[in-house]
Amino acid sequence: MIYGDKHISATLPRVTGAQIMNGSTVGGSDFSMHQLSTASEPMQTVFGINERHGKSWQYDIVLDRRDPAAIR
Repeated sequence: MIYGDKHISATLPRVTGAQIMNGSTVGGSDFSMHQLSTASEPMQTVFGINERHGKSWQYDIVLDRRDPAAIR
């Protein structure tokens, strides 16, 4: 099962298959920051499905523009 437009990205393992929550493409919104006092990185989850084996790979793609030198 896939959920979209959530404020956080997560994968929840279940017996019937993983539940994937896709994060927000904008990160923190006015609502999430001022009403919920929280924000997350703008992120989307991409994954591949194999006909025989189900989900076979998954990557979380961070959508903000960070300085590569700051990521160490």
